[in-house]
Amino acid sequence: MYIGNREIKSTKPSERKTILDGDVVEVEFKDGKKQEFNSQVFEWIKDKDKSDLTLLRDKFCLPITGQILKIITDYEVPLSYVEFIFQKVSQSLNVNLDLAEDKLWGKVYTERTLKDTNDILTRKE
Repeated sequence: MYIGNREIKSTKPSERKTILDGDVVEVEFKDGKKQEFNSQVFEWIKDKDKSDLTLLRDKFCLPITGQILKIITDYEVPLSYVEFIFQKVSQSLNVNLDLAEDKLWGKVYTERTLKDTNDILTRKE
C-alpha cells in the first residue's frame, strides 16, 4: 500500500480524535516516518500503487470539495453569498496561521528578524 509515492509499513488506530470526534489512523512508512490521518481521508488516499503528488492532492482535496458543496447546497446558500463565504474562510485561515506562527516563534512578525530565522536554521537539535 502507498500514500502517494511513500510505501506504508504499518497502520494502527490513534488514540487521538479529530475536532469533530472522528477516528484517526497512525501510518508508519517504510522510511520510518510516521504521520496521522483522519481515517476517512486515509481511505481516500491510500492506494495499492505508487502515485504522483498531483494525484495524491486530487484524492485528498476532491472529496472535501464535494463535502463543502453539499453543506452549501444543504444550507440553501444564495449564489451571491458563496464567494463571500470562501473569502471569509480564507481570511480566517490566514489569521489563524499568522497567530500560530507568532506563537511558535515567540514573537509577532513585526518583531522577528533575519537573525531569528538564522538562529532557527542553525540550531542544533
